[in-house]
Amino acid sequence: MMRLQKYLASAGIASRRAAETLIRAGQVEVNGQVVRDPAKTVLDTDQVKYLGQKIEITQPTVIYALNKPKGVITTSSDELGRQTVLDLVPRQPRVVACGRLDMTATGLVILTNDGDLCQRLTHPSFEHPKRYLVTATLNLGEPIQERLTRLEKGIKLETGLTAPAEVSQVKRQDKLLSFELTLHEGRYHQVKKMCAAVGLDVVALKRIQIGKLALADLPEAKWRLVKRTDIL
Repeated sequence: MMRLQKYLASAGIASRRAAETLIRAGQVEVNGQVVRDPAKTVLDTDQVKYLGQKIEITQPTVIYALNKPKGVITTSSDELGRQTVLDLVPRQPRVVACGRLDMTATGLVILTNDGDLCQRLTHPSFEHPKRYLVTATLNLGEPIQERLTRLEKGIKLETGLTAPAEVSQVKRQDKLLSFELTLHEGRYHQVKKMCAAVGLDVVALKRIQIGKLALADLPEAKWRLVKRTDIL
């Protein structure tokens, strides 16, 4: 017995937040009736369908760490036929990507059919750190250290002030600056927008850690199985 929202997440259909959207959109049936309440209790004897297809929680839980190449998108499907992260991991059991990573960015993406894990990794209230390797060109402006200090204190974006961040491993070569940036939240194109606000144009972005899990030496376009305790 569990809530419908969690049932869909546990079946690998979507994360809890995404499952709530699917339910409210009328795409889920319980015992032949459309249900729009994510909190509805589902019994073991109930029949649940998503888009007319029966779903069950029978598959083992898997968690993949993937090194996403540039040009691959993190959605489950793409109407333009572009390659997605799901094309790079086994098709069964069905998994979803926990959060986004820009198409032009590379690095660590976690995919799983554990809806609760996805919820914890993507919901801002949990504040799990995500570390990025940033390479950017320097525009004219204030000294480098002052720009990096602004990144750490928070940048005012159209969505509000960003949370405090950490900057480390700073290196400069001519007009290129590389550094590691650790965020505790995830907004759309956040790294690029924060850098642009201090006169840094990002030319390469690689996510190298989520929670406790580091990308390490995982080759590009390859995946490995990890445990929940490796991340949280």
